[in-house]
Order: sequence, then structure tokens, then C-alpha cells
Amino acid sequence: MSTLDAVTVMMWVKWNGNNSTMPVGFDAYDIYMYNGVLGFNTGQGDCSGIDFKSYKHKWVYAAMVFKQNELGEIYMNGINTPIDNVRGTFSSANAHLTDKLTIFGWGISSGYRHFGEIDRLRLFNRELTPDEIKTIYDAETNYIGGV
Repeated sequence: MSTLDAVTVMMWVKWNGNNSTMPVGFDAYDIYMYNGVLGFNTGQGDCSGIDFKSYKHKWVYAAMVFKQNELGEIYMNGINTPIDNVRGTFSSANAHLTDKLTIFGWGISSGYRHFGEIDRLRLFNRELTPDEIKTIYDAETNYIGGV
């Protein structure tokens, strides 16, 4: 696989309330649920993300932009959501996109698997623009008849 600058992962998610779970990621660079925060993790117990508690047991459309060697971006229901560092330090040296995408768990162990539900997963081999993310969210919402 050639080196990518970014990957956009989009999906409907329904978090079951379990913490210490990883819905999606690339080896040590993943999305981590820590104390109700959904955020980026670089395999060091770190978490930089958004407060996700209000989404517990609700379907929500999430888009995560993984950036090579950089902190990514998170969009909720088509809107870019500010990210806060809530634990540890994000490691740009560990933020590597690989050819191995893991769903429901961590790519380097068998743990962190019980996040909840995922539906209509989409992958893009680049960073989508905010307008593209909003357009896809709007199309998804219209397709299923609203959220």
C-alpha cells in the first residue's frame, strides 16, 4: 500500500455505554472511547476527542479523518466538532495509517471490542472536505428518513 496522507472513515454508530473500547482504527492509531469521550488514541493510553455521553444508546453519524502523523478531525452529524485532549499526549510519531483497518477492537491485541453497533461504514483514501462530509451526511439522513 502506498503511503496515504489521510483516510476518512464515516459510519452510523450506536454506543452501548462501555468505555475502554475502540470502534475503528489502524493498528495503534485508532478511535478510543475513554470515560464517555470518543477520540483519537496513539497506543499510549492517550485520548484527544469529543464528549460522547449524550449519544449513548442513540444512532449518530460520525466521520473521523485520520491524518498521517497528525491529530485528526471528528465530525458529528456532518459538523466538525472541536477536539479536546482528555488523557495523555497524542503522539504524532505513532499516528500511522496502515493497510490494516480494525473494526471493533485494537489492531495490536484482542481487546477493546465491545463498543456497540456500527452501520453503513464508508472509507475514503483521502481527507474529505467539510462540504463533502456534510453532503454525505445529508444524503444518508434523507435515505433513512431522518435521525
